[in-house]
Amino acid sequence: MSGSQSTDSSKELKPLWAKSSAQNLGEIVARLRTKRRLSRPRMVDQVLLSLNTDDPLRRSISESWLKDIENGTRAHVTRPMIEALCKALKCTPIERIQVMLAADLNILADAQGKTSSKAMLVLQLAHGLYNHPIASQMIESLSESQDAPILTEHDLSAILNSIARMIDERNIKHLGFCIPLAIDEISAGE
Repeated sequence: MSGSQSTDSSKELKPLWAKSSAQNLGEIVARLRTKRRLSRPRMVDQVLLSLNTDDPLRRSISESWLKDIENGTRAHVTRPMIEALCKALKCTPIERIQVMLAADLNILADAQGKTSSKAMLVLQLAHGLYNHPIASQMIESLSESQDAPILTEHDLSAILNSIARMIDERNIKHLGFCIPLAIDEISAGE
């Protein structure tokens, strides 16, 4: 891509592993800000508006702060900063996931970075599905069949229903990983 810009967001996001998280985060924030037609000063205003007036984070927010983030030269961007950026950009759930992943953050943690036991179970399930040979092939097939690695609500619902049937039928062993706490919770609920 010599000098030309692609309008396909999935192509812009593909080589995440080839760059630092600061560079990935910067590219996504700049792309979303541009997409929203926000100048840097206006974006800074939006970030400040998204924070409480007594939030100490406000002292860090400036045009140079945003410029450093977008240029990938700001190595340390805290979770509260990322959350404020997402809120100011009015990110969709998918855009928020992209921003969090670019920043190497857990997408299921709360604003303080804490992960609930329910979120841990979801992450464990996702990890198991991602690493299971059959599930991995299905995921790869889904991602290759679409321009962007984003599932429709229908696709997501179908996948989740299949997983729910497997759990309900006690075929969870076929997923190839063990989640004894989840099985105990399911059994205790009967």
